[in-house]
Amino acid sequence: MRSVPRITDRGHRRQGKLIDGTITSTGYIFLRIFRDSEQRYITTAAHRLVAITWIPNPDNLPQIDHIDMDRMNNAVENMRWCTRTENLRWASKLNEEDVLEIRDILSEGGTTQRALAERFGVSKQLIGRINAGEVWRGVHRKDLRDTRATAG
Repeated sequence: MRSVPRITDRGHRRQGKLIDGTITSTGYIFLRIFRDSEQRYITTAAHRLVAITWIPNPDNLPQIDHIDMDRMNNAVENMRWCTRTENLRWASKLNEEDVLEIRDILSEGGTTQRALAERFGVSKQLIGRINAGEVWRGVHRKDLRDTRATAG
């Protein structure tokens, strides 16, 4: 991301500075920016800055959904304003059984990530992240058996 372009006191246009981000343990990009109105630095989520700047929010919805579920993809077309309930529902299209089934199918081979994404109604990128162990990494067969045994 870049800061806002500026006009110098001599009338020259200066391109905005490249802003370094930090990736949090939850996978979001956070930026440290200077807030002129308060004369101090603030840290804020990149997706929030993009949404506030570029996506109309006439219903004053509180949260931003990454449509492809990739927290690193802060493109305007990948985000939408939503309620907390909607955001949680969209984020949980898969359950633990689905994830284990996806892993089993991938380990057997013969099925593409695109086909699995269509089958489970999620992005191909999410299937790739499950396969790489980037998401749902804490779900294992043993955990599912333990959950079923205590539930019944």
